[in-house]
Amino acid sequence: CIKDGKLEYFDSSNVSNYNRAIGVTLQSGLTNEPIQVREKGKITNIGWGLTKDAFYYSNTSGVLTTSYDNALFTQIGYAISADDFIVDIKNSIIY
Repeated sequence: CIKDGKLEYFDSSNVSNYNRAIGVTLQSGLTNEPIQVREKGKITNIGWGLTKDAFYYSNTSGVLTTSYDNALFTQIGYAISADDFIVDIKNSIIY
């Protein structure tokens, strides 16, 4: 999500992040340095180890996971193979 004009990890434990997920970073980054973000579409990462046909969510540190356990969850996308992910962000849900 973007806060104060800067990109930061989407924290699923913070309800102020409701509907603020914007995409998946394509590489690691350093503070105040540019970084590429895929907002929609396919990402291939050989050796990623995804579960085919599983939906993925963001956890509290912005890592993709197949489960959610916080008051806020946002589906980030789904795996079409062990190495291929489709970014397709859905509206956040608070429960």
